[in-house]
Amino acid sequence: MLAAGRSPWWGSALPGKALAGVALGSLAAIGVAVVDDYGISADDAVQRHLGFAVLYQALGDRDAERRHRDLGELHTPVRFYGTAFETPLAAVERLLGLTDSRDIHLTRHLLTHLLFLAGGGCAALLALRLFRSGWLALLAFALFALHPRLYAHSFFNSKDAAFAAAFMACLALTERAFRRDTAGAFALLGLGVGTLVNLRVMGALLAALVLAAKAVDLMLARDRAARRHTLATGAAFAASAGLGLYALSPYLWRDPSQLVHALAALSAHPFRPSSLFQGEWVRWPAIPPHYLPTWMSITTPLAALALAGVGAAAILARAKVAGAARGAPARFGLLLVACPALAILGIVLANANVYHGWRHFHFLWGPLAIIAVAGCLWLARGAGRRRALKRGVGGLAAAGVAAGAAQMAATHPHQAMYFNPLVDRDVPERLAGRYEMDYWHLSFWEALERVAHGWPAPSFDTTEGHLRGGLRSQALLLPPALRPGRFGRAPAVDFVIDRGQPLPAAGGPGRAPPMAHAVTVYDNTIAAAFALDAALLGPPAVHTLQAERTAAAASAPTAQAGFDLHWTPGMLTWLKAPCAAADVRGEFILRTAPHSTHIHPSLAHPSPSKGLAPSHPSPSKGLAPSQPSPSKGLAPLPPSPSKGLAPLPASPAPGTAHPGREFTERSFNFGRHGVRVDDACMIRTPLPHGPLAAIEAGQRLVHHWKRRQAPNPMGDGPDLWRVAIDLSAGQPVATDVTRPPLPPAEALVELPADAPFDLYLHGRTLVYARRHCRPEDTLAAFFLHAHPADPADLPRGRRGSGFLNLDFNMARHDAALIAHFGGRCAAWVRLPDFAIARLRTGQHAHGAELWRAEFTDV
Repeated sequence: MLAAGRSPWWGSALPGKALAGVALGSLAAIGVAVVDDYGISADDAVQRHLGFAVLYQALGDRDAERRHRDLGELHTPVRFYGTAFETPLAAVERLLGLTDSRDIHLTRHLLTHLLFLAGGGCAALLALRLFRSGWLALLAFALFALHPRLYAHSFFNSKDAAFAAAFMACLALTERAFRRDTAGAFALLGLGVGTLVNLRVMGALLAALVLAAKAVDLMLARDRAARRHTLATGAAFAASAGLGLYALSPYLWRDPSQLVHALAALSAHPFRPSSLFQGEWVRWPAIPPHYLPTWMSITTPLAALALAGVGAAAILARAKVAGAARGAPARFGLLLVACPALAILGIVLANANVYHGWRHFHFLWGPLAIIAVAGCLWLARGAGRRRALKRGVGGLAAAGVAAGAAQMAATHPHQAMYFNPLVDRDVPERLAGRYEMDYWHLSFWEALERVAHGWPAPSFDTTEGHLRGGLRSQALLLPPALRPGRFGRAPAVDFVIDRGQPLPAAGGPGRAPPMAHAVTVYDNTIAAAFALDAALLGPPAVHTLQAERTAAAASAPTAQAGFDLHWTPGMLTWLKAPCAAADVRGEFILRTAPHSTHIHPSLAHPSPSKGLAPSHPSPSKGLAPSQPSPSKGLAPLPPSPSKGLAPLPASPAPGTAHPGREFTERSFNFGRHGVRVDDACMIRTPLPHGPLAAIEAGQRLVHHWKRRQAPNPMGDGPDLWRVAIDLSAGQPVATDVTRPPLPPAEALVELPADAPFDLYLHGRTLVYARRHCRPEDTLAAFFLHAHPADPADLPRGRRGSGFLNLDFNMARHDAALIAHFGGRCAAWVRLPDFAIARLRTGQHAHGAELWRAEFTDV
């Protein structure tokens, strides 16, 4: 199957070679033209800093090296991702004197893409050597370079794209070494593999396969001379690989044992994000065994996938006939099949930490593309002398490549979200609810660019913590004149760019602010730019929203709370005028119960959320704020009377309710679902279809948390206000369930801390309280270091530090609102759910500690 000589029906190699060269040049020209269509990945800045750290280490600039290394290793240890490609990128940036962020990142993206195309050239060269056909070389280049997902990643993902290209080059060197079987050829291969392992430690897979092949040669050697030759070539490979890896890996210069830690990290990478897979959010170690094979199967063009399957079967059959130990072609064919098979099998058996699809395994597409070419050749030969069938096989391969290219053109520049027909991609808004599509928020770039070109100096909301970095990084690609005037918080900004779906589909199409631009892939809205002020989109949008507000306000509000709630069949409208910045902070909640079930007991007897003492409500019509007690502690805060609101009917007896099935809860925020119109805040929320028995609506603060330390040990934020509405009688009747009271002062245990704030421990909640609150008291950040009694209770990535660090600020937790009630500051922090031996808490500002207190045996 491999190295089978020229096939008569393929014709001369020259036209195919020429076309492969033309294809390479054409794709390079296209890459230059479209490089600015792709956004910036979240890892781009990290990789850049690591490259500069090694560059400045070589130049002897210790201060610059330390600065870049700290910024890079803050997120990604350098031992996991080497700098054999990042350091040359840093050197080019320095030689060209690039200073503007747009020029820097576009240059990085273009060079990464050109390296990826060079990997496609290596695929064509390898196919030419194996099959002696320029047309099959062209097919190999097309299969490799026109894989939709790999093509998109070749612009913004310097880690995985560079590794895939280098792996393809090393495969070509492996074939050359097997064919020539000289010490020099294996030494050159060793240098390539050393570079490969530097880029990603997964490159050790190819090193292991080459050494395994040499071990088989040693066992089957017929005489002493053959054994000496095998040992010499194997030693040349191992020595040059080690030398190349050591020379390119400065982290090994300080501590060679770091390589062992890097290899161990293959199965237990410390970064453990959630990933949406088949409609469920999964996280390591609970990743399904079929996760990686499924992702590869549904995101690869079907024709290429089928050809790869045929090619693998043909290579295995040919190797069985020829004998696995006889001849370089058969040996190399087995190596090609073993690469993806062993990698996938090893990941499944080891239950390795795999996330974000299969981007860490894009390098496997190199050997699979060559296997697919072998499958195409096998089908053509199976047709015998029937020229029509042979040409049909060639046409099928060309049609498969063309279909992939057509999908790339249709989804440009979002080829990274390609799915093949094995998944249902034709139902609107379905695919995004089953599979993770844009985990790096690259679609934000398109939305940001459209808004920046359409509106002068727009301002953007960055309230959502996990989206803030993505939006700010995409702004680095804008020309200086178009960069956002500022980033801030809703509603004091013009636009919000966020995930595209306004609300879950259970209640029908959601009411969102007017869209300035929507990014859609396969009829799924991936991201959208929402205008908080309808006037930005012109008179038609303003008139539409004014009419909606007039219609909502025409009737008396069903309930008066933080927002006046207006109920109409099928819709709940939240309306407040005038609209202030504090009114839209946090998240809104909606819980609905159908008429056929009982009302949940929490409507009549609410309790604090997960043990946290809830906050006061914001002042609004109909609800009087609670006044603080003059005692030093935190006094009980009974619910205030709600004007004109009748109580709910009694709840059913315990045992008759089914909380797990009664309520459907949805959370949303003003930035995505609200709008300002005539200085009023308005949110319209569609309700589920069918008669409802009860609605519970409200607003709570969100405890922002670092994603790497999920689940959030602080739990949910406290409720600002909550209102329950009974619909079982036909007419809505509301009752205020706003304020579950704080624990009484005598229930709090005061900790003896000499600090500006009084500290109280209530169960597993630490309360910071200060009676006379000054504005500066809410500006600094608090820190909490919880040292567990058993270090095994810490997340794996935090055991080295010995404690769990919880950093937060009062503005988010939220003293800024609480301070309006009697001038008191207060914040609540949920302690981790493990036995704590020592607790260190305090306050700092701009890195300087204002005060610190330590406690033991908490």
